[in-house]
Amino acid sequence: MGFDGDVLLTLLTWERDYSSLTRIEDGQIILRESPYDPLVDVPVKRLIRMELAEGASTTSGEVLRSVPGDWLRPFLVQRYDEPPGGYRDFPRLGRGSPRMRDFSGKVAVVTGGASGVGRAIVTQLASEGSRVVIADINAESIGKTRNELADRGLTIDGMEVDVTRAESVNALAQRVFATYGNVHLLFNNAGVGVKEAKRRIWTLPEQDWQWAFAVNVIGVTNGIRAFVPTMLERGEEGHVINTSSGNGGIASLPTTPIYASTKAAVTSLTEVLRYQFLMDGAKLQAHVLFPGPHLVNTNILNSDLNRPDAFRIEGQAQAAYIDMKALADSSGVEFKLTEPEEVANMVIEGIRNGRFWILSKLGKSDERLRTRTRSILERENPELPQ
Repeated sequence: MGFDGDVLLTLLTWERDYSSLTRIEDGQIILRESPYDPLVDVPVKRLIRMELAEGASTTSGEVLRSVPGDWLRPFLVQRYDEPPGGYRDFPRLGRGSPRMRDFSGKVAVVTGGASGVGRAIVTQLASEGSRVVIADINAESIGKTRNELADRGLTIDGMEVDVTRAESVNALAQRVFATYGNVHLLFNNAGVGVKEAKRRIWTLPEQDWQWAFAVNVIGVTNGIRAFVPTMLERGEEGHVINTSSGNGGIASLPTTPIYASTKAAVTSLTEVLRYQFLMDGAKLQAHVLFPGPHLVNTNILNSDLNRPDAFRIEGQAQAAYIDMKALADSSGVEFKLTEPEEVANMVIEGIRNGRFWILSKLGKSDERLRTRTRSILERENPELPQ
């Protein structure tokens, strides 16, 4: 293009704008210190090159001219291999899919939506004008949630669903698509815990493993298989949000082997889901949610009350913790609580900002991740977490 000199690269995103002073010499981009790399996965609206007038500074406002972002493409390809499919796929690989800023009128399905984090997500989406469908195994809780939200002027739909059974989730999908036409937000959120704290792996019964994996992992894959094919066919922007946990999804606590292993699986399969959406150039985005930063104030470990007969242990009474402090003490974690509404705010913000990893910067997750990663990279044996 016949230009040498300083340029100001501005990345216009939905969250904020990032600018960096860059130099072009002999047709080559010389990247200087920059707060953002254009090829990091950031949903970028467009790149603008602004050629600075002689003697102007990046803050003086003395801009000679600006041009649309396509001018940058040949230079970026000099730094990176040509993307699969040629330039056609370049915008997708560089910026991801557009972000969903307005939830009004969008159709959302939330499994485990009648209590805890799911209910908080339902409430926030409904308050923003979304058409929300609760899927939950407890019909009484669905009715209670619908009535309480109706008292606040919020109308939601609901259906009794057992996420461990593919035919139940398929029936949900068929009803939702027939009623609403499409789904824009799929929250695979249903989850359970078992009374396993401080028990050894070799002592835990098969039914506990089967039930936890059936809900926490197969429930997610059932949701993906039932909804994603039609969401792809509709060709609209959409989001699949899978609920994991810092316990297992980031680093495992030694007190909850079943729960931690299910959440490790959810994190892994959600990463693969993201890769496959990118490979196919889909308009869908995957996200993994880590509720927190502290123990979330829900009744998840009282979920044994909803355990189907197929997963019950003959002669064993239904397990339930008295309160959240008893749960924290038995699991060996610090007793601090995060309210479900805080998690709902975090996940909605994460979707708006196009984040795959949706987790708080507070708490111990970052520290535990660094410790675990360091152990792997340095081939050191893991130590008991503090």
